[in-house]
Amino acid sequence: EDAPVLAVVGRPVPERERRYRRARRRLSDDSGSLQGTRDPAPWLAMPAAIDFHDRLGSHKILHRDRELAGRARSLLSSLPGVQPAIPNDPELGAALAAYRLPGGDAKQIQRTLWDKFRIETPVLDRPTGPHLRVSTHFYNTHDEIDRLHVALRELLLGTT
Repeated sequence: EDAPVLAVVGRPVPERERRYRRARRRLSDDSGSLQGTRDPAPWLAMPAAIDFHDRLGSHKILHRDRELAGRARSLLSSLPGVQPAIPNDPELGAALAAYRLPGGDAKQIQRTLWDKFRIETPVLDRPTGPHLRVSTHFYNTHDEIDRLHVALRELLLGTT
């Protein structure tokens, strides 16, 4: 006869429920989400990352970040209907820039940038319309910024 080995109906027994709650607290962070097995790799890699940063030099990294952000500002602001959403001042934005797009659905634009062009960047829905956020860092290339420019031009103007 094919009968279930164990059938449980109703609430768990109180002792089991208490043990479950205690275990969940031990495995949770402050927000209550379960952490599972913690990955020590980021902690172990930190000294090498700091050494790498020091070898490059903060001033060179900042200069490169601002240069890339300037290139993005120049190219993206040249597209019809695309407007900078933050002042054009490198001291205020450093490597971060945001642009108001002339219209469209923010989620769809972001999805299309990824699906069609393999470009991952946030497109946020704001009261004034969709905003594209570009965060450059020293490891980005001019080619990546140029690809974003071409992709946006195609999306917004329907051209290649």
